[in-house]
This record gives sequence, structure tokens and C-alpha cells, in this order.
Amino acid sequence: MKPTLHLVFLAGLIFSRSLVASTDSTGLTKKRWIGLSSGITVSAQYYRNWGADPRQQPFMYSISGAPALDIGGVSMPFSVIYSNQAFSFQQPFNQFGLAPRFKWGTVFLGTSSVRFSSYTLAGQRFMGAGADLQLGKFRLGGMYGRLRRAVFPLGNLNDPQTFLNEAEAPAFKRNGYTFKLGFGTKENFFDFIWFKAWDVKPDNYSVADWPVKPTENVVFGVNSQIKLGKKVTLKNDWAISALTRDINADTLEIENSTARNFARRVLLPRTTTSIRIAGESSIRYNHKFASPSLSYKRIEHDFTSLGAYFFLTDIQQLTGGLQLSLFKKKLSTNFSYGRQRDNLQGLRLRTSTRNIGAASVQFNPSPKWGMSLNYSNFGISQSPLPKALTDTSRINQVNNSLTFIPRLNIQRKNSMHSVNLVLGYAALTNLGASIGASAATTSYNANLSYNWQLQPLFLSAGVTPSVINTETILGTFRATGASFNAGKGFMKGKWMLNYALSVFGNTFNGAENGRTLTHLISLSGNIPRWPSLALNIQHINNTSNNLQAAPSFRELYANLTISYNF
Repeated sequence: MKPTLHLVFLAGLIFSRSLVASTDSTGLTKKRWIGLSSGITVSAQYYRNWGADPRQQPFMYSISGAPALDIGGVSMPFSVIYSNQAFSFQQPFNQFGLAPRFKWGTVFLGTSSVRFSSYTLAGQRFMGAGADLQLGKFRLGGMYGRLRRAVFPLGNLNDPQTFLNEAEAPAFKRNGYTFKLGFGTKENFFDFIWFKAWDVKPDNYSVADWPVKPTENVVFGVNSQIKLGKKVTLKNDWAISALTRDINADTLEIENSTARNFARRVLLPRTTTSIRIAGESSIRYNHKFASPSLSYKRIEHDFTSLGAYFFLTDIQQLTGGLQLSLFKKKLSTNFSYGRQRDNLQGLRLRTSTRNIGAASVQFNPSPKWGMSLNYSNFGISQSPLPKALTDTSRINQVNNSLTFIPRLNIQRKNSMHSVNLVLGYAALTNLGASIGASAATTSYNANLSYNWQLQPLFLSAGVTPSVINTETILGTFRATGASFNAGKGFMKGKWMLNYALSVFGNTFNGAENGRTLTHLISLSGNIPRWPSLALNIQHINNTSNNLQAAPSFRELYANLTISYNF
């Protein structure tokens, strides 16, 4: 569809309101059996950089709409997006979706996303058709469509305007389908899910021209939730995935003819095919004051479903949790503790076992003051290359974070004073891989913010002194400074004008390393029956004495967003 047609379509959404409503002799609006509610958002951004490599495109824009058509009580929401944020070898990014909702389910048309379970089809966007239906006690669902468009490698250039190396991002067109068959209700159910996806090789395909390999994937999963009485909930979500990373590879010999014919219809095993299992089970007791739980998760090495975006693989963990609500909900806590290990298939030279846990405490004895404490200890992984035993670029890291936030609010007749202290600690450490030292990062931050509001005049002001200290393999970076902000409302707060200034002095390994000065001006307006507007202009001036630690540069951002809802 040409850009002009996109604009005509979006403009039609605005004026189509006259088709679904009318006025009677008293001037009051009469609601008809067909109705339309919608919104349109137009956004544009200008960017300029001096002294360093640009981090964004010089100009970007997007137009989006979210109309919802109601016919006889049946809601049919659409989604429309048009943007110039696209690579030079692709058409401009655009999406059109329709998802009518009925009492017995939802139908998906166009660009949509469906989630049947965490390890089969889990929110992967597709262009096609699908449905998720509840027909009495039967639960039926499915989809068919394109999961990814083709990106051809030939003729691509490393265009600095896109800030991506386009020659390294080819992709085959990927299609897929899913079936879900289940029994039960939304609270108690048992579902079987079948998902399959495959890459489509173009007519002029040549192995020499494509740096990536065509892939095929089949996943079978079960997903259930069963309530035992009124307080106990049992959940299970498991899947087995067969992934062929290169469908050009040699096939494996299957002597049994019946099994061979079945494999041809499902997924013909090849030398690049791997079968992995992933899933989790949990049991939870729900109580007014205390809710304990126990969960088990296992995701085998390199488990992949092309219906999901990302998995942290090669982990097995057993976790216990406890949620408390005490003193009339003034004190809320959530604790979890468990053990985790990797090397489930014995493919690594080492096995890591560690304690994992999280804690959250919210204490709000009064509207005037309170505090929160959060701690988490979880793992991440990154594998930019196909995994192998000798792969030294693999990263397996643990992120420990601790945050403490006390607050104080003083409400006067016409004014409000609020004070917040934020103390944070984060440590990113490697689990013993060969590049563990270079992957370690530790940061500390502390800021104390004071904000004042004079409500009758729509005035506000504040100041936030801050210290941020980051330790990496390159050295120790520290930023010390403060941020100031002031705002004024006009037309009884319908228009707001704000200005913010931040000044930070930087050090590198204890030596002064320049400063960072940031100005931000924002204007926003929200008048009933009129389009809302938001304008933000930001200028950053960073000076550095050590150019190896950080460059000296200036940046200018300007963003304008206009939205209209009816």
C-alpha cells in the first residue's frame, strides 16, 4: 500500500464518526447499533549530532491508529501503524490488524499476536489469521500466517543512516501455524498445543549467497491450570521442541516405513536437528494473609520455539515463595528462594550451581510516609553465535540488584512537598566463562529528590542531587551532579510548560573527565474535544578529557506528538 493510501485510510477514521452517530431535534447524540471509537497519533522526531557518531536517524516519523468498531455489541478493534523507520531494502514498516471479540472468543486478522502457552506460541507477531475460542467446555484455537518477512542479502549496503549493519541481517520468509485443543474454563483447563514454523527459500536461492541457514521447527506442548478447592492452584506448562537449524543438511535414516512417512509429514530429522524439553510446574496456596508457593522449571540447553522471542536456556531450578499481606495491607512482602544449576545435557566443561532469590517489601503505614525494599538475583545469557563446546564468546551472567526507596509526603491546603531517597546497587558478574573478568560490571547510585507543587497556580519545582558510580573492566566511571526542574500550567492546567537542567561532573579512574550538561524543554496540551500535543526539545553537551573513555559531543533531539481520540 502506498503512503498516500495509508494517510487517506487514517484520515477516513477521523471523519467516519459521522457515519455511526446522529443527533435528534434536541441536539443529543443518539447511539446506533453500529459505533466507532478511535484514536490517531502522529509523531515526528528530529535528531542532530556534532562530534561523535550519530545514534539515530536524522528524521523519523510514525502514524498510528487504534480504531474499534462495535456492531451490535461485537467489538472489533483495529491497529494501524505506518513509519519510515525501515531499512533501505525493505518497504516502510506498516501493520494492519483486526481482532473482533465475541462472548465466545476472539478472532485475529492481519497483523496480530496470540499466546497459547509460554513455550509454544508465546506472543510472536504474525501476518495472517487466527482465533482463540471458548465454546462451552471446549477450548479451540489456531493461527496461520507469516511470522517474518524476507530480507535479501544481495545488494545491501552498510547505510549509516540506519545505524545497523544491514549486510549482516538477512532472513528468510518464515511461515507457521498452530492448533490448540483443550477442555475446561478460563479458571480450570487442560490444553494441547501444536506449533510448526518453517523458512521459505526464494526461487533464486543459492547456498553461496546466503550467510544464514533455512530453519524448521515443530513444538508440542501441554498447558493446564487446575484449582483444587478454593485456595490451591496447580499449573503446568511443558513443551518438547524439534528444531532443524539447516534444512539443507543430510537426512537421518529411518528404517521403519511408517515412522519415515510420519516424519515427512511432521519434521524430517536431519543432522542439524535437535530435540529439547522445557517447562514449569507450580502449586500455590492462596490465603488472605499468607500465600506460599512452590515451583519447578527446566529449560534444556538450546531449547527454541520459533513462536517465542527469547528463552534463558540450560537451567533447572526449584523455587519456594511466600507472599504476605499484614496490618490491613500496610505491610506487603514477597519472598522467593531456590537453587539453580546449568549443564543439563553435560555439554559444558563446568557445572554452575547457585542460590537464587528475590525479596520485595512494601511498608506504607500512612499516606505521608513509607518505604520499599527490593532485591533480586537472576541470570541472563547471550549467545551471538551458534553454540559449541569451544565457543568463547558465550556469556552467562548473574545480575544482583538491591534498591531501597524511603519517601515522605507533606500535604498542605494548597501545596504538596515530597522527598524521595533512592539507593541502588547492581552487579553483573559472569558465571566463570573465559571472559568473566571483562563481563563484570558493578554500579552504585544515590539520589535525593525534593519536589514542590503549588496547586492553585499550577506551579512546580524540584531538585535532585545524584551520584552514579560504575566499575567495569575499562575502569571506574563516576558522575556527580544535580538536576533541576520547574513547571507552570496554563488554562487551568490544560497546558503545561516544563524546563529541566542537569549538570554532572564526570571522572574516570579518579581523574576529572569533563562534564555533561543537559537542557530539556517540554510543552504539552490536553484540551477536551481537541487533539493533545506534546513537544520535547533536548540538548546534550558532553565534554571529555579522555576521549578513549568517552567522546566529546553535542546532541539535539526534538520530538512532536499529536494525538486525537474520539
